[in-house]
This record gives sequence, C-alpha cells and structure tokens, in this order.
Amino acid sequence: MRQSRNVKKISHGKIDSFLNRRVSFEGTILLAINFADTFQTAFSIELGLAVELNPVMKMFLEHGIPTFVAGRIAIFGPLILALELLRSTGENMRFAKFSQWVAIITYPLLILLANLLFPYLKILWRLG
Repeated sequence: MRQSRNVKKISHGKIDSFLNRRVSFEGTILLAINFADTFQTAFSIELGLAVELNPVMKMFLEHGIPTFVAGRIAIFGPLILALELLRSTGENMRFAKFSQWVAIITYPLLILLANLLFPYLKILWRLG
C-alpha cells in the first residue's frame, strides 16, 4: 500500500525564485566573453606575447596566473550576478537587459581596440 506524503515546500520569496532560475542568454554571453578574455590574456602573457594594461588586473597578475583568474572572477562575477538579480525583479528587468547588451557590445570592442592599439602604444612608450 502506497502512502501519499503531503510535503509542504517552504518558499523564501524572491530569493527562492532567483535560485531556481537559469542564467539569462545575455548573462551567458557575458560569462563567455569574460572567460575567453581571461584565457586569451593569461595565455598571451604566459607566452610573452602581451602585457596586462589594466592596472588592477596587473596587480593580480604579479602574483601569478591563478591569482589573476581568481581576481577576474572576484571582480566580474559579482557584476554579472548583480545584473542577473536586477533581471529577476520586474521593475529593473529592462534596465538590466539593456546594461547587459551595452556590456556585450562594448567589452569585445574594448578588447579589440586594446589589441589593435597596443603595438603602437608600445612603440610610443619606447620613444618617450
């Protein structure tokens, strides 16, 4: 004989609904861009093909690649999480989605700009 169990699920409101939702499409793209940038930067620096231009990340890099990666996670993880939290609330959803798309467009452009300008900046630093 099978007994039915009436288990009452305890709900914690917005926190419970946030923990049960998936990362948005835009959040996934931002995570992928950040991962690719971190990997490409660490790989290029390890091979001696590049230097870190960001002074904050350069400080992390002085302590090694694992610290650099941990620093990237510590800085960008909470920002992406904050935007996902904003998306989970109805009144801030449009702002958060817009902010994510601005980051999706500008982040790769800044990476591209830095990679294109770096050889010229390096020459100028040597001349100066």
